[in-house]
Amino acid sequence: GKRASRGGDGGGGGGRRPHRAHLSGDAEARRRRHEEKKARLARRAEKLRRLEARKRKREQRRRRRDDSESGSGSGSGSDDERRRGKKDKAAASERRRAREEERAAKARSKAAESAEAKLRRRREKKEKKAAEHFGYTNEDNPFGDSALHEQFTWKKKERRAMETGSRTAPESKAEAKARKAALLAEIAAVKERRKERELEEEEKERLKQEEISLREAEMYGDWEKKEEEFHVTQARRRSKLRIAHGREKPIDVIAKNILLLLKEERQTAAGDAGAAGGGDVGA
Repeated sequence: GKRASRGGDGGGGGGRRPHRAHLSGDAEARRRRHEEKKARLARRAEKLRRLEARKRKREQRRRRRDDSESGSGSGSGSDDERRRGKKDKAAASERRRAREEERAAKARSKAAESAEAKLRRRREKKEKKAAEHFGYTNEDNPFGDSALHEQFTWKKKERRAMETGSRTAPESKAEAKARKAALLAEIAAVKERRKERELEEEEKERLKQEEISLREAEMYGDWEKKEEEFHVTQARRRSKLRIAHGREKPIDVIAKNILLLLKEERQTAAGDAGAAGGGDVGA
């Protein structure tokens, strides 16, 4: 019924043919752009290969010149230093050559890859960036979304806008890029605030544990003091009982003599204080 109605509205399907032709023209233009881009990449890879060959030749000429200069000026510097300098230069040139070869190989692989391989590579790159920014992947995310790296499209909203005729102009690439950058900046700020809150919670927990430890240490200190006083009191009572029953030990005799000495000292001090007080009254 929909096909018939569309055909009837378009005058026997005449309104759809230009659309198909337009789509085929777009596909042809995309294919042509893809071929041109491949040709540009191939030319760039060839240029990189030529530059690499020129750099290798220059490096070889430079090494031969350095070797000849080092051979002629053997009087300055030791042989070890010259050999070390040669090794360092060779290692640096080898690293530089490896980097250039890697770049050239990458350019060649990009030029030779197909459209499907390019799409797959870009998709993997997007997935990697999404995992770095958000910490989620297509396989591991709490939303059950297997296409997390793709841009979300609110289809119901677009359908409603098309039905009501209130659809706005599509977002440009620059606007989409700016919106994405703002979104990533907001996500980074949220992560930073979350990290700060976690650090604050850890600091609060640490201070709480320190306070609990101080309270326990103070409480245990009082308990230890009371326990020590209890043991001293018990020892005195046991000593008194042993002396009373004639079972004193040498330590009990020493303690008794000390107690008697302390008692005499207290009595003497009390008598001196009383005499001094009486003299003051008589005066």
